[in-house]
Amino acid sequence: MKTRTIVLSVFLAASVFSCSDDGKETNTSQGEDSLEIVADIFVDSEASCSENSVVIDEQAYNTAETDLYDVVSAKIDVNCLVLTVRHNGGCEEATLTLYDKGSILESSPSKRLLRLAVTELDDCEKLVQRTEYFDLDPIKIPDDNRLYLIIDGLQEEILFEY
Repeated sequence: MKTRTIVLSVFLAASVFSCSDDGKETNTSQGEDSLEIVADIFVDSEASCSENSVVIDEQAYNTAETDLYDVVSAKIDVNCLVLTVRHNGGCEEATLTLYDKGSILESSPSKRLLRLAVTELDDCEKLVQRTEYFDLDPIKIPDDNRLYLIIDGLQEEILFEY
């Protein structure tokens, strides 16, 4: 019985984690719309946060076109918003831009409206998961030390304390 349990466990682990033809480890999920995650892209948070700032632009916020994506997680790391997203693509690198509407919603604490735009320039249908860091310094409110971020597509507001 113990041997049967070990063999079954190994079989289940092998069916969940497999190797693709190019030797990269992939995580596959089973379901109605089964997709394969071909890459987990992580970057250095310190360097990346300073390279990607929130763009304050009401017109771009209102008109930005975006490919489909899912936010896997969202959290604050010091002055950075850390977003992990999944999107289709994989042949070319996608561009992720975070737009702020440019207005402050009066409440206690205040709130800012944000929208993520994912631009994928290829027709590949692989599922890519990546973590992106956005510098929140541009949206800090003078004489305040916290605000809520309302990110389009997320159910919960995120408290940013600074």
